[in-house]
Amino acid sequence: MTPPSQPSAAQPKVFTMPEKFRSVTPGPTGGGRKTKRLLIILIVVLVLAGLGVAGLYVFQNVFNQPANDNTNGSVVNQNRNQNFNTNSPANGNINGNANGNANGNVNGATNGNLNVNGNANANANANTNAANANTNANANGNANTNTPRLTPLPSSADGDRDGLTDIEEVVYGTDSSKPDSDQDSFIDGKQERSDGTVIGEVYNGYNPKGSGRLEDSTLVKRQLNGTNTYSLLIPSTWTGVQDQSGGILINPSQATGEFFQVRIHDNATRQTPEAWYQSANPNANVNSLKTITFGGFEGIYSEDESAVYLFRDTKVYSLQYTTGSLTQVNYWTTFEMMVRSFKLVAATS
Repeated sequence: MTPPSQPSAAQPKVFTMPEKFRSVTPGPTGGGRKTKRLLIILIVVLVLAGLGVAGLYVFQNVFNQPANDNTNGSVVNQNRNQNFNTNSPANGNINGNANGNANGNVNGATNGNLNVNGNANANANANTNAANANTNANANGNANTNTPRLTPLPSSADGDRDGLTDIEEVVYGTDSSKPDSDQDSFIDGKQERSDGTVIGEVYNGYNPKGSGRLEDSTLVKRQLNGTNTYSLLIPSTWTGVQDQSGGILINPSQATGEFFQVRIHDNATRQTPEAWYQSANPNANVNSLKTITFGGFEGIYSEDESAVYLFRDTKVYSLQYTTGSLTQVNYWTTFEMMVRSFKLVAATS
């Protein structure tokens, strides 16, 4: 009898995941691609960040630079110096220099410099630096006005205190150790008294070495101008040079750097001495100026009394004493004698 067959052992069940749920494990090739992507992104970020920093720097240092005084070496200096040289009629010259500095440097930022000086100098520089475009406008308005002296210069040595300097004593041949050389009880040169009167032989036109008028002596001569319009007394050893405009240049015999000039000016509107002088010297205080009246003339002195302006009808006759660089002068009394001896030819007796 065949024994019954034994039942076979149960086989374990094997389950497999459907294909669509399986993940593919990345191999070496897939990982390299991701790394490259990350590197590229990082480089791009760094480049963009660098460009941003550079742009900010350029904006702050170039486009956003504030206006200031001279940031950039070369600038456009527009120096407008208003140098109105008013050499008063004290010197008989009226300079109206109107120079106007215009420096045109062109550089790159815009500087806004505004200095105000008052000189009127007109120097024009035009520097152009192509790389930059700086425009700095210095408007200098420096009131650099050369003003005349306001008080007369003192006289040089006068040993005997007679109003004639020691140099003038030589001109007239008087005694520099005696205030009254001819002993006629009148001082040789000039002396102002407390009551306002002025005594002195040369000043008043008298001979300091003898009797009579100074003009009748050999100490002086009458100088006529080239157009026979006027004349005045000058020391006989001095020279007078005429010009075609009616002026005279008078030179002392001793070379001290001093000289005298006489000129004719028009006064068509017949202004008063004060008004005429004020029009030529706007800053002058004409009410404080010394005046003079003699022989039908009205006159006015300049601030430092080195020029006198005599008015008659439509003409002004200026007599100017130029002392150069001297700080003490030699011929004050002689200058006043010449002024007081001035006369028109038609009025000469």
